[in-house]
Amino acid sequence: MTTSKIYLQESATGKLVAAELYDEVSDVHLAMWDATWRPLMKAHCAGRVVSGSPEDHHWDWKNKANHWRPLLQYHSFAIVCRHELQGLMLASDTAQARLAVQAGKPLV
Repeated sequence: MTTSKIYLQESATGKLVAAELYDEVSDVHLAMWDATWRPLMKAHCAGRVVSGSPEDHHWDWKNKANHWRPLLQYHSFAIVCRHELQGLMLASDTAQARLAVQAGKPLV
């Protein structure tokens, strides 16, 4: 797993804050998601209709990891700032563009 130093803009102050971009979602990142994001999302969505909830409110990243980890077509990323998980991303690079001017070019 490779880590790159990146900077995020802190919303309260507008200042740039050092963070780490990981080129793989690890079990540590999944545990961070389970301990922090999952309960916050559940509380945020309590009492809301599904259409009023964030699109990813039902995502189970631990379950998703079981499906993507053995497949080479998927690439996962995590961002951590000040020892707190800031985001997870899963990307696939097997699709191809269908527009005539871009036909056959890879899509992520």
